[in-house]
Amino acid sequence: MNISLDQARALVFTVEKGSLTKAAQSLGKGHSAVMYLLKTMEESLNIQLFDRSGYRNQLSPQGEIVLGFCKDLLYAEERLIKACTQLTQGWESKLSLVYDGIINFDWIAAALAQLEKQDIPTQIQVQSAFLTEVESRFESLKADFMLTILPPKMKGLSSTPLPKIEAWLVASKNHPLVLKKKKVQPSDMREQSWISLRGANTGIGLSTEGMDFPSKILVNDFYTKKLAIAKGLGVGWLPKYLIEEEIKKGQLKKLNTEFANRHFFEPRIYHQSPKDLGRGARQFLSSLA
Repeated sequence: MNISLDQARALVFTVEKGSLTKAAQSLGKGHSAVMYLLKTMEESLNIQLFDRSGYRNQLSPQGEIVLGFCKDLLYAEERLIKACTQLTQGWESKLSLVYDGIINFDWIAAALAQLEKQDIPTQIQVQSAFLTEVESRFESLKADFMLTILPPKMKGLSSTPLPKIEAWLVASKNHPLVLKKKKVQPSDMREQSWISLRGANTGIGLSTEGMDFPSKILVNDFYTKKLAIAKGLGVGWLPKYLIEEEIKKGQLKKLNTEFANRHFFEPRIYHQSPKDLGRGARQFLSSLA
């Protein structure tokens, strides 16, 4: 039991055009050729597609079901042809990127949305990591792009700067360091719990690096870190864009410190030579940059 695309097309056109004659004209076939396709289709499926008891042939209940699947087949054919055409025009079969979790994903999503609007065949893979883990995953995945705040060890990569990311040292509104009347000293930090990301032990120039804390809570992402700090579990650094609403509502406070309480990261997007990038990669880079 099998159905050819010609048979599926004959059934769909016969129903949509309203007659065998009009279907044959649209398909560029003879009347008898369309009849033969429908007849052999019925024989193959062992199903009567039309109710021929009346003056005009009408689809049988079984034929209605078959018609739906035939439309799916023709749509799949259309999609296949379009995808193959796009692949021959330079669109990649896949596009992958790894980004540091501190980078605002809205930037990435906006650039990817521009690709999605074009209904391209490219499969897109996005992964997040932190600090040195970003480059490690970039290498292991053989990804197309790496968005990171650390200069990579790999040589020969091209790069484009992204907007700076401002981070603040914050605590919950009721935290002792927030309620403290005097500016927070480095010695005050030794009495506090520290909220940090897993694996975030690389020196990146934060003013709190080298400080000792009685306890540390390690979390997997910045959203969880924000929740932990808001609950009063400790203090830590958070990107400003992620906490603007909480700051506005007074739920989180930037610590008033004797040392730097804000830091600017300068992320870049790294990739192979532009001449080695496919059409999707070039457009993603253009949209993001």
